[in-house]
Amino acid sequence: METLLPVGVAAAALVLTYFTCIRPMRRGHCMMMPRSQEPVENPAVSGEIAELRAEIAALRGENVDNATADPSPTA
Repeated sequence: METLLPVGVAAAALVLTYFTCIRPMRRGHCMMMPRSQEPVENPAVSGEIAELRAEIAALRGENVDNATADPSPTA
């Protein structure tokens, strides 16, 4: 019975930490960061990501074309 209060306080601290720190950070919104300092999307990085996605799509398209072609006999 004596340990019930410390266990309850520890559980409350864990729950409070999760909802005020961990959960917002996992969503990309840290409460310690002011609104004016939110990360700004870098256009150079966004452009490179778009190029890489296009390259991946092209490579996947080549894979589909190769898989549907008639296989040549190897014997």
